[in-house]
Amino acid sequence: MPTGNYTKYLLLLLICTISFTADAKRKKRKKKKAKTTVIATTVTGDSSKVAPLPKTNTPVQIIKEDNKEIKLAQLVVSFASMGAGIDAKAQQKFLEHIGWFNEKHHIELMFDKKSWGREGEIDYCFYGNNEILMPTLYKELKEKLATGTKVFVKQNFPCK
Repeated sequence: MPTGNYTKYLLLLLICTISFTADAKRKKRKKKKAKTTVIATTVTGDSSKVAPLPKTNTPVQIIKEDNKEIKLAQLVVSFASMGAGIDAKAQQKFLEHIGWFNEKHHIELMFDKKSWGREGEIDYCFYGNNEILMPTLYKELKEKLATGTKVFVKQNFPCK
């Protein structure tokens, strides 16, 4: 019997095994990533303890467009680009401001990050957060990010 055929079959079996294993690991990572949830917290009087925020009954607005339901976010901050990537300095200012805002008000505002472009375009969408603080955050972000290029801050707007 020629050993060349066995070698070919063995090599083919090895390649199939490796590719199926890699595919299974990739699927497992995606599934694990999808299950990750963010829990909002607030700092109590003792800074070493963190207590969960009470759930608010902030209604999420839904509009119908072309027989499709679209959820409106309370606040959307979009970083767009025109061939040169997003304004990284403005994005850093935004993230620092959110951290400062959370610390100042002793809350943890939750947001979804939605990437939608090839050059790092991203939307930060705030759903069902504190309806009292959202107008304040909107006003502060509008002022702080006014100098940024292709940075849009919108209220009650659909997220991409």
